[in-house]
Amino acid sequence: MRIQLLSEGGGIGDILQRLGIAQAIKAVMPEAELWFFVQDMLAGWVQLTRAVDKIATISARARRGLHTVPDPLTHPYLNTGGPFDAIIDLYDPADSYEVYSAGPITIGRQLIYRRVANAVLGVNLPPMLAKLVISKQDLLVARTKLVSLLGKPLSFIVGLQPLAHWAWRSLSFTQVKDIVMRLTRAGAQCVFFHHTADPIVSWAKEVGAVAVINEPAGALAAMVSLCDLIVSADSGFFHIAGTLGVPAVGVFAQTDGDATSAEYPSCKGITAGPTEREGLLCRFPCYRRTAYGCNWPVCEKGCRALRRVNAKYIVATALKLLRIRRGTHLAQADRMRRLFRGSYSCETT
Repeated sequence: MRIQLLSEGGGIGDILQRLGIAQAIKAVMPEAELWFFVQDMLAGWVQLTRAVDKIATISARARRGLHTVPDPLTHPYLNTGGPFDAIIDLYDPADSYEVYSAGPITIGRQLIYRRVANAVLGVNLPPMLAKLVISKQDLLVARTKLVSLLGKPLSFIVGLQPLAHWAWRSLSFTQVKDIVMRLTRAGAQCVFFHHTADPIVSWAKEVGAVAVINEPAGALAAMVSLCDLIVSADSGFFHIAGTLGVPAVGVFAQTDGDATSAEYPSCKGITAGPTEREGLLCRFPCYRRTAYGCNWPVCEKGCRALRRVNAKYIVATALKLLRIRRGTHLAQADRMRRLFRGSYSCETT
């Protein structure tokens, strides 16, 4: 059976969640030939999994053309490698579910994807995370680069991505400065990650941290796997940590952090709730919907509720997550991470 998974929209987090569906399909239907249709700039993440047999890519410019035809499924780009026995759209159905539902979504997006795939294939897919394969070369390069940036052996490494692709999902510099100060007091070596240098390099310099900029998928996954803890805004970085089993705390406002983090055993979500939204014309969670009274023009420059989340609480939640893990079966894995600075939740080649 030839199956195509359409993943022509979204970011890194969306890709990793959809790769979990690919992993589940391969587990249930190992003989299926699985194609994954993705934007070319995100194809590197698909290449890190063995669940996909073939990758078909599309440029951002060509992707815009998909929305100019009456039936996008007939577009030549989507039929690369066809014909297929089944085509599963893992973008529009989930997106429409969020946009047109009667109230805030209380289930994770991956569950929505799984329901769509189950309906198309007529099977019952198990919940699974994507299994990323990180090469030993990428791990070696990542370890060497982190040691070079920090200027000392790796000990308690905390990776931070305070800036998301959108301003309304990003933390403020005031929050970040307070978070780093508290983590440093706890003995952490703080490393900032982002896809562009501005303003994250200047932020890192001002708070005494280091910055890693625009790494390819394999190198970035390797660096995340070497971290003891991740603190992230609502971005793909949180999903990378969750997929690799690295302890992570994500700070959310537009989406439900509990629903998102429930898909990742190693993660905890913090959502800006009623306390942070007091006096603001927005709901919890808001999903940026003007129909719910969100001050969209105001939040365009940054979500005020998100920026009210206390840095002390963020750090306390992160450190508590680590303490809880010490009393579980995951403690040995964390000890191995500290000893070898390798990845316990991914395969290496």
